Amino acid sequence: VLPDLLAERPGKALMAYHPRESFDDRGAWEAETVFFLGLDGEWRSLEMQSLGLPGSTHPGVDTYGAGELSPDGTTWAAPTTAGIVLLDLSTVRPRAVALPGDHTRYLRWRPDGRSINVMRLHGASTQKTWALDPQTAKFRRASYVLPLDGFAANGSVVTFTRRGDKTVRTVHRDQAESGTVVALPHRLARRGAAVGRDHAVFGYNRELVAVEKRSWAPVARLRLGRGEAAGWPRGWLDDDTLWFYESTRGLITWNVEDGQTRALTRV
Repeated sequence: VLPDLLAERPGKALMAYHPRESFDDRGAWEAETVFFLGLDGEWRSLEMQSLGLPGSTHPGVDTYGAGELSPDGTTWAAPTTAGIVLLDLSTVRPRAVALPGDHTRYLRWRPDGRSINVMRLHGASTQKTWALDPQTAKFRRASYVLPLDGFAANGSVVTFTRRGDKTVRTVHRDQAESGTVVALPHRLARRGAAVGRDHAVFGYNRELVAVEKRSWAPVARLRLGRGEAAGWPRGWLDDDTLWFYESTRGLITWNVEDGQTRALTRV
C-alpha cells in the first residue's frame, strides 16, 4: 500500500500517473486514484474522492488521465466537467476552477508555469481554449484551439495543421502567428508531441518518433512489438530521456540519443 499523498505531502513531484481504465469501469470520483512520484523517489497515491469534488463534475467512464504537473512540479492540475481542479503539493489544498463550456478535453501548462491552457468542448462539436492564471483563477479566451502539441522554448504555443499533403507548424505568440511547412507527416503531428530541450517526440500507434526541433526532421524512431501498445508521450525525465505508458509493461523511458529503453515502474 502506497502512502497517502494528503498525509505525506511531497511538496514537489516528478510525474503523475493514472492507470489505464476501460468502459466497464464505474465513472465516479471514488473510483479514481492518481499516483505521484516525489523528488525523494517515493510513490504516493491520491484518492480523488478525498478532494471533495461534486459527483456531477466527474468526466465519466473511460480513462480519467493523470492531469498535468506544473513545470516546477509544485502544483497539479486535472480536468473536471466544470473546468479544472488545482492541487498545491505543499499544502495539499484543492481549488476547483469553473470555466465556460461543457467538458474539459485537455490542458497544458505554459513553460513558465504562469498560465494553463484549457481546451473545453462547447455543445456537440465547438472547441475553445481558455488561458487560466493559476494564482488568480482569472481566464481569457485564447486565439487558437489548443491541440495535443507543445510550446516553444519562449512559451509560444505550437500547433500543427494539414495543408494539402503537407504539415504546417504554426507558432502563436501573443496575438501574432507565423507558419512554416515542416518535414513531418501530419498523421504523426496531428496528435501532438512531448516537447523537450532539443527534441519533440510524437506518438503514433505502436511507435514513437523523435524530431530535431531546429529542423523538425525525424531523427529517431522507437518501434514496439505487435502485442504492445504505446500510450502517447507523457513528459521528459531529463534533456534526452522521455517517458511513456505501454499497456503490457507499464511506464517506460526512452533515451532518444542512444536508443535505450527501460521499465520505470509497473504501478
